[in-house]
Amino acid sequence: MARNPQLDDRLGDYTADARLITLSVMAALVGVISAFVALALVRLIGLFTNLAYFHRFATSLVSPAASGPGLWSLPIPVVGGLIVGLLARYGSEKIRGHGIPEAMEAILIGRSRIEARVAVLKPLSSAIAIGYDVIHDLVAGRLVGIFLLVLLVVKALIWAIGLGSGTSGGVLAPLLVMGGTMGALGASALHRPDPGLWAMVGMAALMGGTMQVPLTAVIFVLELTGDFAALPGLLIGSIAAAGVTVLLMRRSILTEKLARRGRHVTREYGVNPLHVLRVEDVMEPPLAPRTASVAPVVVYPDELLETAMRKLLEHEVEVLPVASPDDPGRVVGYVERSAILGAWVQHTRDEHTREEGWLGRLRRASR
Repeated sequence: MARNPQLDDRLGDYTADARLITLSVMAALVGVISAFVALALVRLIGLFTNLAYFHRFATSLVSPAASGPGLWSLPIPVVGGLIVGLLARYGSEKIRGHGIPEAMEAILIGRSRIEARVAVLKPLSSAIAIGYDVIHDLVAGRLVGIFLLVLLVVKALIWAIGLGSGTSGGVLAPLLVMGGTMGALGASALHRPDPGLWAMVGMAALMGGTMQVPLTAVIFVLELTGDFAALPGLLIGSIAAAGVTVLLMRRSILTEKLARRGRHVTREYGVNPLHVLRVEDVMEPPLAPRTASVAPVVVYPDELLETAMRKLLEHEVEVLPVASPDDPGRVVGYVERSAILGAWVQHTRDEHTREEGWLGRLRRASR
């Protein structure tokens, strides 16, 4: 084969260019800002805990148990739940749940745009509802016996009811509590001398397996405890749990909510246009009165483009009629294979479109 100098000179082992440096600097800035935002959230949690249980203005993390709670403290969680419910009802419904699916949807589909009120209301509602003293008790091995079983059952029920009802709450703290409880129960059942170590392994295993982030779970628990001697156990537990959930679960807790909305996200966290767009997004009105009975198969407006493309290929046709969901015999439009491919190409181009941000506009205005 003859050598093509122009083509060969452009080919290389790496596809990275100078933009990688810019992206690295941006990632470092985002990491630094995120660290301060996380610190602010922790302080906000401490503020609401101090106000509710100690009636003082302070931001240090304290345990509600230190206030000597009595009957007067019973309405506090109820009032907190009502406040969060009102924020979700009248503020923004996007603050419901643990927030990670909404963030992923905004990044992958919404061009990384989040409403300003969501950015404010979400951490505010989470600070009212969360996140931490029980975790420290588990790691220290102070919780034993029947209390562990009660804690596991009650925490699982509260978490399921809370997220199921649409209130605002996280996944990290509940997973750590439940995983640590199961680890401590395992230590008790096997008569092991260090329930705190087993609680750490349980935390890393449940978080890494459920969310499919085993290495992140290990780093998270190490940062939480500072016990690097537990690293081998944490690695074994989290990676084994991740392997089990890959075989038993179709998707992780991070993408389940998106899947129920019709947004299929792969493990690479990229969006396949055929899994997002529907027939109604690309169909055309019928050119002449038709009936669906003349076609070998029909599609419906709310079906995904993946389904329509599969039917086109299976029946070796270029056009399919779109039937009304209420009356399958009535054609409301048609969809072509070229329209589906065109939507794919356009979506791919949109993914590579870079919009000017506030920093670029500021720099341009200063010239």
